[in-house]
Amino acid sequence: MAKYVKKYIDSCVICIASKGPSGAQQVQLHPIPKPAIPWHTIHLNLSGKLTGKSDLKQYCSVAIDAFTKFVILEHTTSLNSCHAIKALKNLVNYFGAPKRIIADRGRSYDNSDFKKFCKDHNIHLHLIATGSSRANGQVERVIRTVKSLLTIIECDSDSSWQDQIGEIQLALNGTRCRVTGFTPIELMFGIQGNSLELSKIATSFPDNEKHRLDLDNIRASASDKIIKLSQADSIRFNKVKAKIKPFSIGDYVFVKSEERHQTISS
Repeated sequence: MAKYVKKYIDSCVICIASKGPSGAQQVQLHPIPKPAIPWHTIHLNLSGKLTGKSDLKQYCSVAIDAFTKFVILEHTTSLNSCHAIKALKNLVNYFGAPKRIIADRGRSYDNSDFKKFCKDHNIHLHLIATGSSRANGQVERVIRTVKSLLTIIECDSDSSWQDQIGEIQLALNGTRCRVTGFTPIELMFGIQGNSLELSKIATSFPDNEKHRLDLDNIRASASDKIIKLSQADSIRFNKVKAKIKPFSIGDYVFVKSEERHQTISS
């Protein structure tokens, strides 16, 4: 009788539609393979609407290299496809066209113009599933950090985040990454990046090769650390989730639509 009652309640369409899911979710974490090649795969996203001195709508375009964690920030005033393509072109001007782009299904990327641009230039565009922001977690984490730094800047009446976005970018790229063990600048260029303030107090200029890092060795080391951490994260994440029950042909399923937002938030 208990099994029959449970099956009857679980099959109630009204209950399924009105109540949220409870208990452990049937979800698994599948880390995206990251070749030890800079600028092979990049993650893209846009911040939500940011406040500032101007009355215009203002956003921050964020791109991060999946392997080196190198970040590029750009100020933009729109979420349309034209601005998204312009931001991508600016990225290409730095390091060339990437092989793969990972982005969410916001209107900036999930449109015919942006898809056509990527297809015409042999860039594989991977749009993550709706409601699974963890699939683009690298750039989501950067946006959260960027917002905190922008808030600190805006608290100073003499500062504007639009003017200091380059300094924020350098701070992110010059900070040692816990995952790789190196700074993004070190993995990208094999050198240590200093701000203008640090350069002023430098006692000497490194003019010989011993100050350069061995890119092959540090990239191999970073790749090993990324793989080990990805495996550990998968085990930790999947441990608390329910075992996935596959559907069979002929099964009835209930598809629930996610809310759509006009702006993209982190």
